[in-house]
Amino acid sequence: MNKPATSSKRIPVLVIAESKTGERWKHKLGAEGVTCRTAPDVAEGIEILTVSRIDVIVVERAALNIGGAALVAALRATPNLPMVLIVESGQRRPTPADCQRVVAAVQVVRPARRNVNESLICVGKLAIDLAGKRV
Repeated sequence: MNKPATSSKRIPVLVIAESKTGERWKHKLGAEGVTCRTAPDVAEGIEILTVSRIDVIVVERAALNIGGAALVAALRATPNLPMVLIVESGQRRPTPADCQRVVAAVQVVRPARRNVNESLICVGKLAIDLAGKRV
């Protein structure tokens, strides 16, 4: 069986949740500046995972109970292991706290570089001056 090649398309967050809940996630994360894609079940989530580079997977516990083994197998096969956040299902989801967890996870997986200019790279307290060849 041929596995589809992983594309360079990067999706920060994949939400595996029932359709209406997934749309709420997409809307609320979008308001936080986070791009996401949704899948109504684990099988469709795995399809997306095989053709896109995913940083964070948000999966409802109910979906994980049904397709957890398949998701773990798919994660083992992916070259870039995403962070997985398990969330509860419900009409009141996502809560503001749920969205904060996802935003924090994206920041951990993809820390922002603070470039002052082309020759200076700052990461935390570390500053690398490429032009001056100093750290």
